[in-house]
Amino acid sequence: MYKALVVDDEPDARGVVHKTLKLFCPEIDEVFEAEDGAEALTLARKTRFDLAFLDIQLNGEDGVDLAKSLAAFCPNIIFVTAHDEHAIRAFQTNAVHYLLKPIEPGDLRQAIARVKDRTKQEGSEFTDKYKSIRITTGGVTRMIPFESIIFLKGSGNYSTFFLDTGEELFLSRGLSYYEQKLLKEGFFRVHQSYLVNLKHVSGVSHKDTLIMLTSGDSVSLSRRKKREFLKQIDRFY
Repeated sequence: MYKALVVDDEPDARGVVHKTLKLFCPEIDEVFEAEDGAEALTLARKTRFDLAFLDIQLNGEDGVDLAKSLAAFCPNIIFVTAHDEHAIRAFQTNAVHYLLKPIEPGDLRQAIARVKDRTKQEGSEFTDKYKSIRITTGGVTRMIPFESIIFLKGSGNYSTFFLDTGEELFLSRGLSYYEQKLLKEGFFRVHQSYLVNLKHVSGVSHKDTLIMLTSGDSVSLSRRKKREFLKQIDRFY
């Protein structure tokens, strides 16, 4: 069963999507609503949504930009809009689908089917039930909860996981591999060598361009990544 978030600045439009989901998509057992980006991100930080229906033109906001921030918490974005000229920009965010208003039940079912397909494809690496990543190190396969990962450090074709237990796990895959897998789980590539869990950021030293973490560690913040990182932190907290 899935949890869905509907983001639209028009109450009637939100209601139509909500009602249509309830009528034609039995896989959706919970539906939440938000009228703007701030409310959507607040809800997403508290509740793990499987998919979000997002109007591409919110009042005073760009839905595409919001989708990029929301993707850190919600793996499947579906745009719902009356304007088809934004389709190319929407799909550049790796959106699952793009629905035009008024929504047809058949199109909605197709969007849900795409979410199911994507979830199955990702299931070999992740399990939503336990919110974990499966890794193999030292001949042992383990499930590591996302929330227990403080940061990752990369070096060539190798990466080291730093956990909140103080444990360090050395793996034979490059940091870019894990960046792709963890981006939608609240992680951010702050430097060529570091991928951090935003939930474990405790502070930022602007003078030294360092990020302080809950473990007491500090990692470098790339100057070219600084603006986007601070934007993500503002939205996250």
